[in-house]
Amino acid sequence: MVRWRTCRCRSTRAFPADTFTATTFGSNATYSSTFATPGQRTVTVRVTVGARTTEQTLLIDAVNTAPSLSLTRPSPIYPYGNGNAASFFLSITDPNESDPSSLCARTRWEVNLPDLIEANTITNVIEGGCTQRVRFASSGSRSLTIRVTDADGLPSDQTFTINVEEPPANPNPVITGGGVKRWDRLASDTITCLFNAPLSNGVTLDLTAYAPSKDCNGNPNPTTYQGFVGVQNPDHEPLTYTWRLWLVTPSNVVNTQSGTNTDYAVPFLSYGTGGTFQCGITVQVFPQDVSRAKSQQVWTGQCNVRAVTPN
Repeated sequence: MVRWRTCRCRSTRAFPADTFTATTFGSNATYSSTFATPGQRTVTVRVTVGARTTEQTLLIDAVNTAPSLSLTRPSPIYPYGNGNAASFFLSITDPNESDPSSLCARTRWEVNLPDLIEANTITNVIEGGCTQRVRFASSGSRSLTIRVTDADGLPSDQTFTINVEEPPANPNPVITGGGVKRWDRLASDTITCLFNAPLSNGVTLDLTAYAPSKDCNGNPNPTTYQGFVGVQNPDHEPLTYTWRLWLVTPSNVVNTQSGTNTDYAVPFLSYGTGGTFQCGITVQVFPQDVSRAKSQQVWTGQCNVRAVTPN
């Protein structure tokens, strides 16, 4: 007895022979075949035993399955502008394809504006490729839709939800230290010849311009002071500095200097009837993103100042 049955068979690019002859004896003669395209096929099976012949017509349904997609994504993903574009790799499997890698040529990637795909051109839709880089405009839940079409024209569409995280807070610039140094200049006041060690908090700065000192040539020269600050700035951002000198209370600012220098030339001062007052020096460091500005009091102590001379 020979048993026949219909089957659902996968499509490939191979073309089977129109006929075949089974030399197997008994009840289990078999034939395996693939079909070039999906769809229904009519197969006639004829069995001859001696002078007797019997045949049966079978209806074969050749089915094409759509490609299956798998997306490899980086983690974490941040908005573009806070790092590089995010790189994605698409894996495609299709049992009907003799060369599944050829499916990469039949892909279509799409993101929603203002997100963009970074390739030869910057666009939100691109054809071809299993690797793409995406620029996400903002954080939150974003969509990436990929279509792959097999050689028979059967598409597989899948939309992937991408979680774009808030960018981590940039801690920089970071003030790493600061203080005040006493320094002596040449009489020309153009060349620094000596930096002394930083002065301790609590000491007295003589800002009267009367304090005796000597330059590197041994000539008399008023003692001057310089504020300084150390800043952690690994990205080499352009920074500006605002220095303030206060007397009596921190709210009573008597001198302000702004610029790109990390040091502060402490000025000679006249204030009220003169004398020695509580004082301090603060610095504020500004990157281009002013929300990350940092401030610090780098020194506090006493300042001896002159009396204001009446006009």
